[in-house]
Amino acid sequence: STVENNLDALTIFALGDSKELVVRGQLNNETVLNLYDVQGRNIVSTSLDQTRIENRIDVSNLNSGVYVVTVQNNGQQKTQKVIIK
Repeated sequence: STVENNLDALTIFALGDSKELVVRGQLNNETVLNLYDVQGRNIVSTSLDQTRIENRIDVSNLNSGVYVVTVQNNGQQKTQKVIIK
């Protein structure tokens, strides 16, 4: 019995012009997004709205650089690097 990871279908990217982090895709469960800097410090932690196809998180207060995004729900996890300009 394998559990299909619906988080693999999510698209995560940063918008350079509006300084927003976008998580696009259907969420079936309560989902939490964590944003870490390259030193591993948790910079942002927020719950995503599962009723929306696209969640946007304001990151205009962050410096430009490479960050790691982790999206988790019910034991499933997706981790991805993003570049915030």
